[in-house]
Amino acid sequence: MRATLTVLVAAAALALCPAATAAAGTVPRFSVPGRAGGICVDASLKISFPAPPALGSTGAIEVHRADGTLFDRIEAATAKTDRKNIGATVSDTGLPHDFSYESITIDGRTALVHLHRQLEYGQTYYVTVDPGVFAGFDGVQDPRSWRFATRKRLPTPAI
Repeated sequence: MRATLTVLVAAAALALCPAATAAAGTVPRFSVPGRAGGICVDASLKISFPAPPALGSTGAIEVHRADGTLFDRIEAATAKTDRKNIGATVSDTGLPHDFSYESITIDGRTALVHLHRQLEYGQTYYVTVDPGVFAGFDGVQDPRSWRFATRKRLPTPAI
């Protein structure tokens, strides 16, 4: 199965980083939304397939820093039951309060991958997708295929 891969900016950041349009073709095409200065750090990853995908039960989607160090790993097997702490919230007992969420969601021909944490400013990343994450999709293993850079710093608010 062929796929077009893009990175989607989270809804809150759309005004700062408008999404680019991914072109359909015979080979996967990769694009990154945002301006020339890089993408927003709260981006979700977007994979657009030619037909509605089915979430598999094996493999993972990994986000690596340019130097190869692992930044985040989304397991297909636990994508429906992931948990993360948002905004360093704590319970009334002082323990971190984790929220349940789906780290991979599918809507029509689009799969969104929601990372466990925010990307870092001024970093270049690459993404790999194991075979088995999506049924019939061979994945993405070449670190040069899906690369993007984040903004260098927090945008200054307009006054």
